[in-house]
Amino acid sequence: MTNDFHFDAPFCEQEVSKRFNQQFSVSDGLKELLTKLHQQPELYAQESFHDFELKEIYVYLKASHVYYLESWLPKINQTAFQLKSNYGNDFLAVQILTLFLERYQLELEQHIAHEEQVLFNFVGELLNAKYSSEKKDFVINHFLFTHNDNVIVHLTELKEDLMKFESGLKDNLVFQVLFTQLEIFQNDLLIHGLIEDEVFIPKVLSHIHENFERLQRL
Repeated sequence: MTNDFHFDAPFCEQEVSKRFNQQFSVSDGLKELLTKLHQQPELYAQESFHDFELKEIYVYLKASHVYYLESWLPKINQTAFQLKSNYGNDFLAVQILTLFLERYQLELEQHIAHEEQVLFNFVGELLNAKYSSEKKDFVINHFLFTHNDNVIVHLTELKEDLMKFESGLKDNLVFQVLFTQLEIFQNDLLIHGLIEDEVFIPKVLSHIHENFERLQRL
């Protein structure tokens, strides 16, 4: 995994911790690992998550979905609204960016809703010992064949294109703040997506396999 975004450790620790509470609680070990990855995403390694249980990864992913919808998207929306209100009449690129962000948010919300309704409901039942082999085949196949990373945006190219179109944006503080927020958010989404695809799904399949073997022995 490669990424140009690097943030200091206290900030990353805050970003990780903000999503956890009494409803969504994980071990200090997982928080520490996530903090390191937020600071240096290139350190990501699938095997680093080997000792963490499926339930804990499930809680992290669920907590992140809530954090994105209730914290990050409103924050980005507020900055985008400020940019449009103050400079929308001066820069056509701001109007284009606003439309792009509206579409981006809609796609991300649909992406999360789909995961929650299909995959996460199934895993929640699985963790509560409610297993259906018929539902398993549908859920896993449906997720694998419909899942995509369209919610990840190439921000550097987008930012450069907009500044070429409107050179005045280069020194616009609100524009720069918005893209800093988007960079932090995208960094989080990249880590989230890797863990979901390379850690969570294999652990779900392993959990199913282990429980199926146990039932066969009864």
